[in-house]
Amino acid sequence: MSFLRCNADHHSLALMKSREGRTGLQHVAYDVGSLDNVMRNFARLRSLGVNCVWGVGRHGPGNNVFSYYTDPAGNYIEYYGEMEQFDANAPVEPQIWGPQHKGDVWGVAGVPPLGFRE
Repeated sequence: MSFLRCNADHHSLALMKSREGRTGLQHVAYDVGSLDNVMRNFARLRSLGVNCVWGVGRHGPGNNVFSYYTDPAGNYIEYYGEMEQFDANAPVEPQIWGPQHKGDVWGVAGVPPLGFRE
């Protein structure tokens, strides 16, 4: 993935090439502010019978806490909080996250769903 930003957030847009040649939207993300709010939404959605398909975890790029769900149309929805912030005018040193990075630096979120990785 290549991460782009338009404000102080680590990233506002992530671009990637699909291994399966797919095009289109991969997921929509909603900033809920904090770990506490990610967990409150996790509990609220679970009580409504909505299963978390990946998470709760913490991403490496962006250092944000995350949880992912699918909507009725099969689209992925991310709730996140605590996105890493930068001075919007300062240069940022590029960082490469290799294949050993599984998407969750805590190591508790499990493997992303197959449709998420294609």
